[in-house]
Amino acid sequence: MVFGKRFISFLEFKSDKKKMKEALKWSEESLKLVCPEMDEWEKMMQLKAQAQYFAGKKEDARETAEDLVSTLSTHNKDTKQSQNIPDKIKSQQL
Repeated sequence: MVFGKRFISFLEFKSDKKKMKEALKWSEESLKLVCPEMDEWEKMMQLKAQAQYFAGKKEDARETAEDLVSTLSTHNKDTKQSQNIPDKIKSQQL
């Protein structure tokens, strides 16, 4: 689950703003590829994870990110879109 690792990994780049910005951009783009109809929800979850992280609640932020990834992964299996996702995500990697 490459996109999940990338989404969670952006939380680790707090001290490196350029890397964090790149990882966040990649995260947003990959999530739009995975589940375009969930734009508002995914943005809310990303912002929640970021707010938790910057408030010093790193474990909560990680859980929020993992919940987001898990939900999107489950949604993909239900809609059978997941077959095409790895190729799209690989092309979006940093």
